[in-house]
Amino acid sequence: MLSRFFTGNSASIDELLKSKEELLKYKQILISQKKHLFYITFDTKGNILDANSHFLNIMGYQKEDVIALNHAIFCEKNYAQSEEYQVFWRDLKNGNFQKNIFKRITKRASCKTNSQPICG
Repeated sequence: MLSRFFTGNSASIDELLKSKEELLKYKQILISQKKHLFYITFDTKGNILDANSHFLNIMGYQKEDVIALNHAIFCEKNYAQSEEYQVFWRDLKNGNFQKNIFKRITKRASCKTNSQPICG
């Protein structure tokens, strides 16, 4: 029955099932990362979409304090207005991992982080 939907398509049912298994594997990895790591998501303009409890506890915020605000709230004002910061976001939008130590401002102090984009 399914084969009639794939007529003329080079993908076999086995290939599609294997792709689904791979997607499920990566979904489980992402779920684990969200559960155990310092995790926050942004849109491409830097607006905060979600943050897990690890991130919120370290940064000193409640979720409702940060959702829809811009990432710049975690940066020193001069840095947030700099060309370097614009390049940082341009690189993230292009899916480039940021391998560096970044100073971020918490509600109480500062900390250092790195950034890894997950594009989709």
